[in-house]
Formats: sequence, structure tokens, C-alpha cells
Amino acid sequence: MPPKYVKFSNIQQYSQEEIQTAIYSIKQGISVRQASHNFNIPYSTLQRHSTNEEESFGSGRQTVFTAEEENHLFHAITVLEEILTTETFVKEIHEKLLSSEFINNLCRSIVESDIFIQTIATLVDNKLNVYETKLSVLEEENKQLKSHIHSIQAKVNDMDQYSKRKDVIITGIPQTPEEDTTKLVINLAKEIGFDLNVKDIYASHRLPSKSQPKPNIVGFLRYTDRTELLKRRRQLKDVNGYQKVYINEHLTKLNLDLFHHARQNLPKHNVYTRY
Repeated sequence: MPPKYVKFSNIQQYSQEEIQTAIYSIKQGISVRQASHNFNIPYSTLQRHSTNEEESFGSGRQTVFTAEEENHLFHAITVLEEILTTETFVKEIHEKLLSSEFINNLCRSIVESDIFIQTIATLVDNKLNVYETKLSVLEEENKQLKSHIHSIQAKVNDMDQYSKRKDVIITGIPQTPEEDTTKLVINLAKEIGFDLNVKDIYASHRLPSKSQPKPNIVGFLRYTDRTELLKRRRQLKDVNGYQKVYINEHLTKLNLDLFHHARQNLPKHNVYTRY
């Protein structure tokens, strides 16, 4: 009886006995690649038969294909390969994959999938953690900067107030054309028993103001003269024509606002300034 042949390609044929001999040598310990070289049988053919042998042994029974069955199987594989590689089939698949319906369905299935939702949630959480960390750092830096700015503002305010320590603000003195504000201050001081002369004052002028008469700022050469005038200012209420004249320290805007706030919210007799 002529040997049975199994067709695996359009060029070569291998008898069932040759394949079985090669499989036997593999079972004896040589590699599939070495058996392919020794018996001149393609590696893939021996690998497939070797796998079939192992599966058949593991299931308790041996599967044997006849030459006709092998040829039918090869023909089916060949036909399937030809179908999958035809230009028409590839074009249809390409058009299908690019169709809006397919893309919409694919996108919908992806977006609605649990793994997609979980992935997006994880990404968002990670980003939020990064931004929260950065925000905490910025908030701390902002807090330190604000503290530094407040410290600088306090120092500037103290320096500004120190520069005004020899000044007083006088309000309520009637204003006249071509007046000499320095003489007005000297006359006011005389009314309360304090002798001043022009040399004691280095500057005196009206301040811009919407109120009338405009307040008068006076700068003394000596701090002691300014302090003495402030001590005597209460006497003005007993001097005719000066009952509505007031002498106050020249405060910075910050200190003046603080003084007004305290006067509005605390008993007035407990609120005073001293610079």
C-alpha cells in the first residue's frame, strides 16, 4: 500500500510516517526546531502536530487525521485566507471601520464602559491631588507675603508718623484773603499763654479740603514747642472767638482712620493719641 501523504503547501508533501517519525524524535527529547532541520519538515507543521499529540494524550484519546481530512482542512484554511485578503473584503472592512455608525457605537461603548469611567475618575483624582498640593503651596506663600507686606506697611507708617511728630493740625480758624497763617498761629498761642515767634515755626499753610474754613498745618522747629501747644489746647474753649478751634496731632491716614474707628466704637473720653 502506498504511504498516505498530507498536503501542507503547494510545493511540498510529507508522508504520515515521516511526520510520525519526526514527532517520535521530539518525544525522545530533541527540540522541534532540530527535528524540523533533521527531517526537512517545516517547523510550523511539526509544532502543530506536536501540540495535537499532547492535547490528545492529555484528554485520554488520540486524534488521527486521514490524508483526506488533512487536505480538506488545508483547503478550508486556504479559502479563508483568500477571502480575508481579497481587495473587496479589505475595502468593506475599511469602510465599515470608518463609518459614522461604527465610530459612534464604538465611542459609546468605550465611554459607557466601567473601565473607561474608572480610568477617567482616577485621572481626575490624580490631577486634583496635584492642583490641591500646588494650591496649598500658593496659599502658604500668599500668607507669608501678606504678613511681610503688613510688616512693611507698619514700618512705613511708623516712619511717616515720626516725620510728622513736630506738626499740628489746627481747624476752625476763619479764613481771610491774603492771610498770614504763621501770624494766625502765633496769635492763637498768645491767647492761651504760650509765646511763639516766627523763628519757632518752619512752615504753616492751609490744607486742601472741601470743608470751610480749611484746616491749617503747622510745623515747629522743636518738638517741645509742638508738645507745649497741645498741652494748652483745652484752654481754647474759654477764649472768646476760639471755642470752635481745635488743635490735633498730625496723624498718618492709617492712624487717623484707626483713631476715628476707636472714637466711634469706644467711650470717647478713653480714646486719645500721643505721638
